[in-house]
Amino acid sequence: LTAAVTLPAWAQDATGGGTPSLSFSFANNRDGSKLSVVDGTSVTADTEIGVEPVPANKWIELYDSDAADAGSDKVINNTEKVSANDKRAHNFTLESDVTVTYSAKNAWSVKEVDEQASSNIQPFLQSYLDDGDNPAVDGNPVGAKFTVTGIPFDSYDVIIYFATDKEFAVGNSGGNGFKPITVNGTAYSWTQWQSETDPGYLVSDAASTAVFGSAPESTAILGKNAIRIPALSGDLTVTGPVGDGTTNKRCSIAAFQIVEAKPSFNINFAQTADDPYDVPASGAYGLAPVPGAFWQNIYGASGTDVALSLDGYNLLSDTKLTFSAPGTWRFPNDNQVKDPILRGFLGTHTNAADGSTVSVSNIPFTQYDVIVYFATNEENAVFQPVTINGKAYTWDAETQATVEGKATFGASRGNVAIYGTNALRIPGLTGDLTLATGAQTVKTDTEPFKTGNLCGIQIVCTGEVTDAAVPLERNPTISVN
Repeated sequence: LTAAVTLPAWAQDATGGGTPSLSFSFANNRDGSKLSVVDGTSVTADTEIGVEPVPANKWIELYDSDAADAGSDKVINNTEKVSANDKRAHNFTLESDVTVTYSAKNAWSVKEVDEQASSNIQPFLQSYLDDGDNPAVDGNPVGAKFTVTGIPFDSYDVIIYFATDKEFAVGNSGGNGFKPITVNGTAYSWTQWQSETDPGYLVSDAASTAVFGSAPESTAILGKNAIRIPALSGDLTVTGPVGDGTTNKRCSIAAFQIVEAKPSFNINFAQTADDPYDVPASGAYGLAPVPGAFWQNIYGASGTDVALSLDGYNLLSDTKLTFSAPGTWRFPNDNQVKDPILRGFLGTHTNAADGSTVSVSNIPFTQYDVIVYFATNEENAVFQPVTINGKAYTWDAETQATVEGKATFGASRGNVAIYGTNALRIPGLTGDLTLATGAQTVKTDTEPFKTGNLCGIQIVCTGEVTDAAVPLERNPTISVN
């Protein structure tokens, strides 16, 4: 990887806050002044902000000074360069220049300037490129637009943040919401799984007109005021449509982050080949989100030396999966569980049974995290701790973190994957992976149903890719039927 670094253990938390990244905010306020992402009160220099948490003083403020004297009456049309060795590059050394070109009809903000200090909206979500008809693009009616060249990562995710002074709620009542945005030629939107409390998932469809999200939001939340498009490569071009001023259909852009996409093995235990519960190729899935096409669907209750693939790499030594379970089961009705990772699993439905065992050999990462997904269709159940490389792990509700321990955790029938509910992330691992889930016990008068039903695993590189894997030229896409 071009900018691979070995991260210290403290940087490898469940949010992925140690991942190399570049973070940008559009800082032109509605009166033409520059709005800093640090307000000195709710957001200090060290406050980590964004879906990919980065200290505020590492955010790069993009500001068109030519618009300062005119505010909302001045077209935004500017090019800025982030020079090599800029200290705002987060968790890596920037070895060459990165150039950002951006344009919009004007800049605006969620709140009036004199109301911003007392607002609970984080500053990087206050100012934005407005979505009016952008005269900087000849003959093509678009709203806000930006391009980035010189991106220092072979593969990357982009997180785009939206803001508006309008108000609308999740569920898009009356058709209000953020419009799909086009990234490198493909239009992306977001859909909710079932309710506004569910994170939902990314969808891509060039013909889509679906709106999503809610506004205003005080912080960044995927599916509400942010979307994350994974596994991009090369230069980045983002174009928003013109907003509809008669309704609340908007596409005004407040900020963005470019995050190095660390390679991962993504394993979905998909019930049986005769009754498969696959992760679909369209969309992006997982708590370390990757395109559905990067997930490997595995069938049956056992397998020996199953070859695993690593997208974008030629494996010079085989990475092999071996697993054994008392059976397989599934959620037959997608109204119960929307997330495809959680719909099929290793385990049983109602009877007491041993847990599952999994091993993965020849992992070509100097260091990695493993994300483990659980499910059961038993109500009021809890999950057994998982044993990883000889140590038992569970969830600490007080610290909201994965910890060593043998206590049960979580809640059953989660509609989507959530850390501490039906997923754990264990950081800082090396070498081969061995995993064992706890035995399943049935409910008694005094004890809940306990299970270790295993849905899937992600093995996410947090160090460097070894010589056992050679990068391929690639230009991955996400598509839908």
